[in-house]
Amino acid sequence: MDDSAIRSETVQVEAKFSALASLLRPLNAEQPLFAVDRNTLLRAQTAVEELFANSVHHGYGGESEQPIWLTVQSQGTALKVIYADFAAAFDPFASLQALTEVEQIGVDARRVGGLGRHLVSELADGCIYRYCDGRNVTELEFRPRASI
Repeated sequence: MDDSAIRSETVQVEAKFSALASLLRPLNAEQPLFAVDRNTLLRAQTAVEELFANSVHHGYGGESEQPIWLTVQSQGTALKVIYADFAAAFDPFASLQALTEVEQIGVDARRVGGLGRHLVSELADGCIYRYCDGRNVTELEFRPRASI
C-alpha cells in the first residue's frame, strides 16, 4: 500500500450520547482503519469526545436528533479530523489565550468550564475553526509524538 495515499471515512450521527461509539468508530484504536499509531488515535479520540460533549451540552442544549459529522483522513502516519455540527456559531479556540492566563493563577481563582477546549488544542498538533454553510467546522491535525 502507498503510504502517501489519502484515506478518508465520514460518519454522521445524532447528537445523543448513545451515538458516541458510532461516531468514534473510525478512531477505534483496537481495530484501526488507518495506519496511525495508537497514541495518535487515542489523542484524536479524546479530542472528538470533548467536541461531541460540547456540541450536545452547549451547542444543542441537550440530546437531540440534530446531526454531527466526523470525517477522518489519513496520509501516512498523519491524521486529519474534521468535526462539524449545526449548533450556533462558536469558535472554541478564539479565547484560549485568555483561558491559559487564567489557568496560571490557580484553580480557586478561575471560572468553571473551558478546560475541554484547552485540552483539545493541546491534544492536536493543529486546530482550525470556521463557520460555513450554517455549520461549525473544526479541523484538527494529529501527527505522531515521541512517547514520554
